[in-house]
Amino acid sequence: ASLAGGGKLSGTTQLDVVNNGSFNVAVSPNPMNPQATLTWTTSRTGFVRIEMFDIQGRLVRRLVDEAAMAAGGHEATIDGRNQRGESLPSGIYFIRGTLAEGEFREIITILK
Repeated sequence: ASLAGGGKLSGTTQLDVVNNGSFNVAVSPNPMNPQATLTWTTSRTGFVRIEMFDIQGRLVRRLVDEAAMAAGGHEATIDGRNQRGESLPSGIYFIRGTLAEGEFREIITILK
């Protein structure tokens, strides 16, 4: 889709909860430009790893990697950059979170 002449693009976010857990996950805005905020809530202290993958399934960024994150509300900024700090191209990316309570998956679009 081209927005060269102006216009509005909207989309939906898909949340796929793999295991039952008492955490809420949201990413906003989506599509993102230049950044988005990922928020989640955990009900107990535990391991949290959140990673971002490109459409080919390659890891592009580890957003969070904590052995014992406290229970409560949390957030991480998605800045549209890879692990080396390089700007990611426009496209669809997958976010996978592994928490003590379970696992989630998000889809996010970078639109430049």
